[in-house]
Amino acid sequence: MNGGHAIRLWRLAGLAALVMVVLSMRFASIPGIDACKAQGDPILAFELVASPAEADALFPPDCRAAELAAQHSALKLDNYAFVPAYGLFLVIALYAQFGERSRRSRRAIHVLVAAVVVVMLADWLENSRLALLADSFPGSAALIGELYPVVRVKFVLMGLVLALIGALHVRAGGLRRVAGAIIAAAGAWTAAATVVAPHGLTLPDSIAWGTLVVLSAVLAVRPPRPIASA
Repeated sequence: MNGGHAIRLWRLAGLAALVMVVLSMRFASIPGIDACKAQGDPILAFELVASPAEADALFPPDCRAAELAAQHSALKLDNYAFVPAYGLFLVIALYAQFGERSRRSRRAIHVLVAAVVVVMLADWLENSRLALLADSFPGSAALIGELYPVVRVKFVLMGLVLALIGALHVRAGGLRRVAGAIIAAAGAWTAAATVVAPHGLTLPDSIAWGTLVVLSAVLAVRPPRPIASA
């Protein structure tokens, strides 16, 4: 990959990051998305329900219709816009580094791209279960039994992907090393939180994504020079 091509990819990554941020902000403005005043993020709370009884308590009857309509809108936004946007951003940002890397690191980039695709597929599968749950609310034990592992696998794998993306940036040195360390630590924290305290994964997930978006924006303006092979 020549330098000009890498520069174009970094600029595309910066643009993709901007689109992703705009779409992520759209979720909070969906009418009725917080109708039931769920503790924390209502979309995450819906994703993490572990039983019909928990779902029933999450969205009480007096606000349920408005909340479930909003959740359906959020699922459509996620399926058709946000999931493709974050997938495209991560893939472009990974391949933008290709020319900087050794053969060994390039193989790792291919593996990470494949992992991003798996995360996207898990997200779409999760959304199909959530749509069924919204339509049959509060659902059944069997349906939530299908949803439960998919959500957690998605978040664990995404956390690990972010951690490894951060590790790639650490190898570049300079400010990228600092940003990469933050992304790597927050990504690992996200994966761990998904297992031990899933309702607490919002903070590390936001730190990892936020740092990666800012770093990608900086690299879009000031693309990196090739680094030493390893």
